[in-house]
Parts: sequence; structure tokens; C-alpha cells
Amino acid sequence: MQRNLRFELMEAKTVIEVLKDVGTSVSPLNEDGKAFIEKLKSASGNEFDKLYMHAELTNHEFLRDLAQRYLETGRKLLPPKRKHNT
Repeated sequence: MQRNLRFELMEAKTVIEVLKDVGTSVSPLNEDGKAFIEKLKSASGNEFDKLYMHAELTNHEFLRDLAQRYLETGRKLLPPKRKHNT
């Protein structure tokens, strides 16, 4: 699972960067989040697995909320689609 965590973090960072690029505000990691990451780094075995699954759920909920904010407000920031002449 620890290897998967790296991929999940890369995914989260990429989504956050894309949302920032289109003008969606992203809150910085708060103190609770920082403390959780430190706890995850020092965990192993079943404790790590439980923390990892919690992080997965929390991360996906966070990314869902960012995407929802984009859908509600960010679309107007994108240029209109151009029609291609064929």
C-alpha cells in the first residue's frame, strides 16, 4: 500500500495544479493535515493500512469538492469552445 500512496499523492497534486491553473481556489494544508501526514509516515503494518485507507477516502472527498467548485464556478473562466471548420 505504501507504493500506492505515492501514486495517490501524485494524482492529488496534479489535480490541484490543474484546478489552480483554471482559477479554482485551493486551501493550503492545515495543521491537522500536516500532523496526519507525519503520523502516516511513522506508521507500519495494520496501523498504516487503516490510516492509508482513511487518507484515501479523505483525499478523494477533497478532490471531489474541488472539482465540484470548479464545475459550479470555474467553467466561466475557460474560453468558449471553438467550432472546427471541416
